[in-house]
Amino acid sequence: MHKKNIHTCLIVFFLVLLSPYTTKAELPSLTGAIDEALYKGTDKEIIAAIDKHQKIADRLISEVKDILSQSSAANTATKTLITNTLDALQGLSFQLTGLKSEVKRPVDLPFKITAIGPPPYPLEIFENRIDLLYKIEQKLSEGKQRGDNYDEKIDALKNDLESLFLEYTKLKATRPHSLAGYEKLARILSLQVEYALLQIKRAKNEKKLSYLTQLHTKDLKQIKGIFDNLKITKQDIEKAKKEKEITAAKKKKAITKLDKEYRQASKSTIVSGIRLDNIIKKLSSKKLNKPAAQLLRAEKDRLEIIIKGYQIKQQYINQQKLALKIKGINASFQYDWITTYADFPEAKRPAKFIETSVKLIDDLRSDYEHLTQQLIETSRIKSDLVKKMTELKNYKENISKRAIYNISSQLYKTVDLTDSLFLKTTENKYNLKRLKNRINCIVNLMRNRATWLDRLQVWSQNYLYKGIESLKGIAYYPLITLGNTNVTLISILKVIFLFFAGITILKIIRKKLTSILFKKAHLSYGAVNSIMTLGYYASLVLVALIAMSTAGLDLSQLSIILGALGVGVGFGLQTIANNFISGLILLTDRSIRVGDIVTIGDDITGEVKNLAIRATVIRTYNGEDIIVPNSEFVSNRVRTWTYDDDWRRLKIRFGVSYDADPDKVRDIAIEAAREVKTTTEDEDHPIRIRFEGFGDNSLDFSIRVWCRMTRLRAYSGLISDYYFVLFKKLKEAGIEIPFPQRDVHIRSVSADILKFIKTEEK
Repeated sequence: MHKKNIHTCLIVFFLVLLSPYTTKAELPSLTGAIDEALYKGTDKEIIAAIDKHQKIADRLISEVKDILSQSSAANTATKTLITNTLDALQGLSFQLTGLKSEVKRPVDLPFKITAIGPPPYPLEIFENRIDLLYKIEQKLSEGKQRGDNYDEKIDALKNDLESLFLEYTKLKATRPHSLAGYEKLARILSLQVEYALLQIKRAKNEKKLSYLTQLHTKDLKQIKGIFDNLKITKQDIEKAKKEKEITAAKKKKAITKLDKEYRQASKSTIVSGIRLDNIIKKLSSKKLNKPAAQLLRAEKDRLEIIIKGYQIKQQYINQQKLALKIKGINASFQYDWITTYADFPEAKRPAKFIETSVKLIDDLRSDYEHLTQQLIETSRIKSDLVKKMTELKNYKENISKRAIYNISSQLYKTVDLTDSLFLKTTENKYNLKRLKNRINCIVNLMRNRATWLDRLQVWSQNYLYKGIESLKGIAYYPLITLGNTNVTLISILKVIFLFFAGITILKIIRKKLTSILFKKAHLSYGAVNSIMTLGYYASLVLVALIAMSTAGLDLSQLSIILGALGVGVGFGLQTIANNFISGLILLTDRSIRVGDIVTIGDDITGEVKNLAIRATVIRTYNGEDIIVPNSEFVSNRVRTWTYDDDWRRLKIRFGVSYDADPDKVRDIAIEAAREVKTTTEDEDHPIRIRFEGFGDNSLDFSIRVWCRMTRLRAYSGLISDYYFVLFKKLKEAGIEIPFPQRDVHIRSVSADILKFIKTEEK
């Protein structure tokens, strides 16, 4: 058994060795991957190169046929390789014939511009030239797209040829008589001819584009000349007006009919949708047997196709409406531009006409982009429908032929309707682009004809309109979403504007009411301040709510903001919240009021100048304004000199010599106290002179006087006034004001010091 396998392997080895058939002729050499002689040079030179390649192809065909006749003993793979190579070489002959025909074929140069004669020119010539311009632009667009395709294919072929050329070169160097080399050579020669054909077509296309570009420039120049010397007659205007009216009437009548069809299609869609829902509910039942379920699924598929058909019909109706709209715009524009050109009494001003036409061009451009997307969507729908057609065979073994026929029939109807929609959309797209280009061309001509003032007006309006539209896009762009409300920049600006406007109005009202309450109601300044401050901040909250509501914000979502504020208070706004609440407490219980004289701590004494919701301003007797957080008044001890009333008693201490008469001192002190202006004396508030005691150096007294704190200056300055008067009175009375005295007792003195003292005494 082992020997038998060895013999079999040897036989197969020799067959494989002989089957590729080393040919007698050596493979020809190639100068490069691309043969430029096939497309460069004169037509005669190119045809000569093609004939040369034809001879090479004939020789190769003959050699391959010889190999095929000698390959009766070859295996199937070898015979297939030889046959494919022969087919490729024979196809090469047809390619060379086609290339020769393309070289001989002249360049197709469409359109020719005829002479237009002397001015003035009728409207008909202008319209014909506008139509010709659009056709030239269409050909230019097609030619440019064709040129791009040629470039793409040429690049791909070049890469393939270079890759094949390298493979062929290696094969020729290693196996110069290999049959596989013929196959590679046939592919290279075929691709070379295809490459040359594309190069020739591209060259012709470039020549055609050059001709069309020159023609386009020439036609534009002639159109400008015709437009500048155009003769618009009264009959032209009447004809355009009549056409506009007829088109509008037809449009109105057709729209009414189309709306009725659209409503009928919508109604049928709803009815079919209800039937489909019922079938889906039945399919969800577990009691259905298999045949019934299969029939229901088939009916479900049929209803889905029917609904899709009604939807396509609605889209087709919309395209019919668009076609009517395009006709109406064309007729209206025709009337507008010729009346504006002729300066007809009913015509628009040139600036207004240009402005309206520019907006119209933008709208048409938007419709054109929408139609492009519509065509893509229609193609996708048709692809899905065709796919469903191919899937119908899955029903053959499960349901009746009648059900399959119903589905198939509905599919064909829907596909036909989809084709109609595609054709109508394509037609509308073509007409829309034609109308847009026509309007754009006439508007540009009208701009050139307009005065500099009209041009400036159009330019300013155009850029202003674009600027406003851009700003609208920015202003109404949703930044965040609160619930169902989109917060935009414009809503934020509205809130800010209304809020600050409300603040300004509230400040004016506050100022007026303060004056009224102070002067008319005779309320104290502190009471007025408390009332107005509380009212102001309550009104401020109301203004904020009104501003947010007016800006379109949903106040039901205010809990979200309050929740966020609660988190903020919990983490970083504790101090602010504390001061805010403390301000509310101070304003409501009025323990501190504007005008009060207070002392905070040990070193801040002054008058309350302003009590706000967050902080209080105190003016010290040194002229300093100190801003104190309201929490300081609530959480700390505060000394107020004017809480219940402004009566306060002062104590002025002084001392006199032991030689002075206390009764006389008392009378002088009372007289001095009465001379100070701030002293206030009545039955309830008498002046008291107290004998405080016997001091080390003086008899100690104190003056107890009453004064009104609201009339005082600095506390230290007030004491100073009493001391000035008292010193003067005591001096006049000859009463000595003692100074500190000390008696020194010497127990022992040095002998030298005593001797020195005695000497000094002598």
